Amino acid sequence: MPLITWNDALSVKVQQFDEHHKKLIDLINQLFDAMMTGKGKDILGDILASLVTYTKSHFAAEEKLMLMHNYPGYDEHKKHHTQLV
Repeated sequence: MPLITWNDALSVKVQQFDEHHKKLIDLINQLFDAMMTGKGKDILGDILASLVTYTKSHFAAEEKLMLMHNYPGYDEHKKHHTQLV
């Protein structure tokens, strides 16, 4: 059973970013599943590396689009991204 299940409440209504978020959720769920079966240590490094890489590329794409559209909450959103990374 997944830790996080995608649903419409998680949607940001931008297909590109919803797909990114689904991928991030999938990576989290892979780690959770491995942990639940006692195999977390076997994949932890790979999953964390994938999460870091994918998160950085997702944030870059999201920030680019926000700047293109003069998103009013850009500075605050970027700050959250920086803190998370």
